[in-house]
Amino acid sequence: MYFYVWENFFPTFTLCLTSLYKSFNTCHVASIIANLAIDQEGSRFLQKRIKLGTDEERHLALEQVLPHLTLLWQDVSGNYVLQQLLEHGDEEVRNELMSGVEKEGVVTLSVHMHG
Repeated sequence: MYFYVWENFFPTFTLCLTSLYKSFNTCHVASIIANLAIDQEGSRFLQKRIKLGTDEERHLALEQVLPHLTLLWQDVSGNYVLQQLLEHGDEEVRNELMSGVEKEGVVTLSVHMHG
């Protein structure tokens, strides 16, 4: 019974999330950026906002992901968000992200499948 309900509910839920992501920017979801980054649709939303957004949005995203670097670089979707921050962030964003990576351990990152 549970699986039947979820299978019917999930496509509708995903559609609602997709339309919700299109109407929000990074500032609207600041408190849950790390959680969005590990969700496939949330990660796509964040990647798009990082690429097309303002420097303020990139700095906001950076503030939220720094405490969760280990989790994000080991997650398929989260890793893409970090890559977008490195690619599209200004020098300050890149430096802070790289110093966070150095604190967590470059070796750990380099030997991980998604690192």
